[in-house]
Amino acid sequence: MSMPVIARFTYRIRDGRFAEFRDKLRASTDPKFDSASMPTAIHFHREALPGPRADIVILDIHYESLAAFGVRTAFEQHHLDWAAIWAPRDDAPEALLSLHILSPFDPFA
Repeated sequence: MSMPVIARFTYRIRDGRFAEFRDKLRASTDPKFDSASMPTAIHFHREALPGPRADIVILDIHYESLAAFGVRTAFEQHHLDWAAIWAPRDDAPEALLSLHILSPFDPFA
C-alpha cells in the first residue's frame, strides 16, 4: 500500500524580492511542465506575525506516494527549462533552507 508524502520546501526570500519569487512560481505553472506525475495539492505558508521569520516561505507539495514524488523529481531534474527557473543560483530571489519529505500519520490510530 502506498502512502502519501509531502515535499516541504522552506525558503528565505531576500529583501524586496518576493515579487521575483512569485514570478518564478507562476512560470512553473506553464503546461510544458506537466508530467506523468503531478502534485495532488500545493500549499504555501508565511509567518502570520511580523518578526525575524517574516521572510520565510514554506511550500508544501503533496504527492500520492513516494514513487509519484520520485517520478516528478526525475522529470524536473531532466527538464532544461525547469532548471533555468529553479537551479540554485547565488543571485536568486530565494534561498532554499531545507527540504523535508514527510509522511502524514495519525498518532491516535
